[in-house]
Amino acid sequence: MRPAMEGGAPRRKWLTRDALLLCLSAFFADTGYQAVAAVFPLFLVFQIHEDVFYVGLFFALPYGVGSLFAYVGGRAGDRFNKKYVALAGNLLIPLMSLSGLSAGVAVAGGLFVAGWWARYSRTPARRAWLVEVTDP
Repeated sequence: MRPAMEGGAPRRKWLTRDALLLCLSAFFADTGYQAVAAVFPLFLVFQIHEDVFYVGLFFALPYGVGSLFAYVGGRAGDRFNKKYVALAGNLLIPLMSLSGLSAGVAVAGGLFVAGWWARYSRTPARRAWLVEVTDP
């Protein structure tokens, strides 16, 4: 028998199935993009033989414009379904990994930045969804 909260209402488990799946999804997506973010500068400089300037550019674009994508993702999560916005962002994060398959700096940087912006757009909806599926 579950312990009761104040007032006699039954208390839910603190780690629900949805919360666990959401956290695992975030763990694997975040592990993947962090690995790409660590290797991407090495790829640009040593494999494509581009200047370090491009490393700075392709890290400044996601961080600088990323807050706009976070705002848009949060608004989309409020307007539509938070779950679908979060999952769509998670599905687009692997664009960052595809940057390693390109031979040109523009395509590699574009894929890296697009994946990073997808990450920014899913984060507010993911956090709001986590609040919905757990107890306060």
